[in-house]
Amino acid sequence: AVLRNLGARRIMAIDPLPYRLEVGRQMGATHAICSASQDPVAAVAEITGNAMAGLAVEAVGVAETLGLVPDLCCRNAEVICFGVPDKDHIEGLMTVRMLDLLRQELRLIFSIGPNPERDYRPALDWIAQGRIDVAPIVSHVLPFAEIQQAFAMAFDDPEPHQALKVVLKFP
Repeated sequence: AVLRNLGARRIMAIDPLPYRLEVGRQMGATHAICSASQDPVAAVAEITGNAMAGLAVEAVGVAETLGLVPDLCCRNAEVICFGVPDKDHIEGLMTVRMLDLLRQELRLIFSIGPNPERDYRPALDWIAQGRIDVAPIVSHVLPFAEIQQAFAMAFDDPEPHQALKVVLKFP
């Protein structure tokens, strides 16, 4: 939704899970690529006429997804990395194909959280104006009394619940 509001015409969501791709479409993706059943590099090449992506957003934080970046992007592309690796994936990031990133002159931007002064106001304005509808990403709303279930659903085992963003409701 943010990319759409910033003027992007082609937005490609890549994910192995169909339910997350559907939410990606609801949030503004023009193309949904299921990496479990199709080659994401070939799909991006077909969509872009072999020009590849000029901007990539890596939101997972694992070596496998960051490793795709050199193949998905054109020369001089920007790559925004805000996926935060968990303790099981941090060492895998050291295996990323840095030489390929360098050869393509990709610009990497890392961020693990918003800048409150710069990011909150436009986000809240876009939500208030109806330019961004956050409803598709809120998969569950639970009472605060069920906080343990909410955390388990969101972080321990999200796939069976098709959990994206789990919101706690206070009394």
